[in-house]
Amino acid sequence: MVPSGIALVPSGTAMVPSDITVIPSCTAMLSYKFSQIDHFFKETQHSFDEDIHLWPVRPVVGVPVQSNNMDCGMFVCKYMEAAVQPEPVVWADQQHWAENMPKFRAELAYAIMCATIR
Repeated sequence: MVPSGIALVPSGTAMVPSDITVIPSCTAMLSYKFSQIDHFFKETQHSFDEDIHLWPVRPVVGVPVQSNNMDCGMFVCKYMEAAVQPEPVVWADQQHWAENMPKFRAELAYAIMCATIR
């Protein structure tokens, strides 16, 4: 069983719009984490058997970084796809994401269309 925890995955800060929060340091990250966890905890209060406030925060290092402000949704999809794999992710092997975004968008659109047609 995988231990409970929160993985903090920074997808990129190269082109950050003003309405997105950037966490510049570990200290700031922890205070930001607690505000976000409190919000999440209130919405899911009876969904967990354990106190999610006690879950450790593990920053994920070496993840692919987006180079624009348009691909964040696809990056989230790719992060989630990687996270649910049975084997641990080797992020060094995933650094090609930014240049392959058009292909990933087409694959997602195709999968949605095929599922809708059935």
